[in-house]
Amino acid sequence: MREPYYYDPFANQPTGSSGAPQGSASGQPGGARQYDAATEVFRRDFAQFNHAYDLQKKTLRRQGNIMGLLITAYFLLQNIVVLPILFSGKLADAYNNSAAFSYGFTVIGVSVICVMLPFLLTALILKKRGENPNKIIPDRKISAKKFWAWSGIGLGLCVLINYLVNFLVLLVNTLGYDLTGGESSEPASAVECVLLLVATAIAPAFCEEVAMRCSAMQYLRKNGKVFAVVASSLIFGLLHGNVLQFIFASLVGAVLGYITMKTDSIAPAIFVHFANNFRSVFYDVIVFFANDSAADIAGIVLMAVYLVLAVFGLVVLIRDGSFRREPKDPLPMTTGRRLVTFFCVPGMILPLLCLVYFTVTTIVPIG
Repeated sequence: MREPYYYDPFANQPTGSSGAPQGSASGQPGGARQYDAATEVFRRDFAQFNHAYDLQKKTLRRQGNIMGLLITAYFLLQNIVVLPILFSGKLADAYNNSAAFSYGFTVIGVSVICVMLPFLLTALILKKRGENPNKIIPDRKISAKKFWAWSGIGLGLCVLINYLVNFLVLLVNTLGYDLTGGESSEPASAVECVLLLVATAIAPAFCEEVAMRCSAMQYLRKNGKVFAVVASSLIFGLLHGNVLQFIFASLVGAVLGYITMKTDSIAPAIFVHFANNFRSVFYDVIVFFANDSAADIAGIVLMAVYLVLAVFGLVVLIRDGSFRREPKDPLPMTTGRRLVTFFCVPGMILPLLCLVYFTVTTIVPIG
């Protein structure tokens, strides 16, 4: 698109002996014609800009409604999947008393049916209809050095985010409130330790990354890389319930989205997601096989490994210039305006109301 602000109506025109463009003297029709031509170019460019703006606004609203409906489907499917347990005494007893059963339900019922399948199937449908020009699963091959470097950076940032959210929890406690939530059963056998690992770290890492950083982010990518990373991370946060979990999941999602966008590969994000969730499983597994003291020591060692990887990644990526700022997306709307347009749609009303509801019901007064 031309830049009317730099348009020179007298460019490439023959000049007279004085060096002035021919026909440009005051009162001569040549100057008027060139002025009219410049005005026409400006009007045409302005019309093109408005058309592109309106087209992107329409696209963003459609995408926002689709993503909002998928978030709503996630909450509805959770209630549908849990109905057999609620109406069956035997299944309810098994869920409450058998860690193996509850872990299996989490993998199949939540990670696969409620999260991955709706987003993946929608992405496949949109791909077939030509609405998604990008690959659903970014699968660019990267070297082992780059894989561990980006994974290390991701783990280091996730550790910092964990500390930030823990600080927010303490802040909420000092204000006289506490957070409530579902408690998972501790493993009582080696088999249950494996199932806990699958349900908490492996399945969510794979299923949620396929849903968020593949299906959702790649679909939104045509509206700009920064927009796609931020929008998909906020969607990820909306799936996680109350406002503190929303903050945690959104920040982690932004880290995973940034890594995926920079590498064009989903592999590092899956690993970082797995390793971050693994920290919450690791303690219970060590306690089962040893004791609390051994679990504390093992936790410190694991944290040290993560920090070493983070330092390694930082050094490697700075030397490679991997953090260079990319050129801005040549789109008519600013990133902020795109986000507002995307989320201010009817399809996002229920997910936002759910965030408010879960926040109110999980934050309770202390004592």
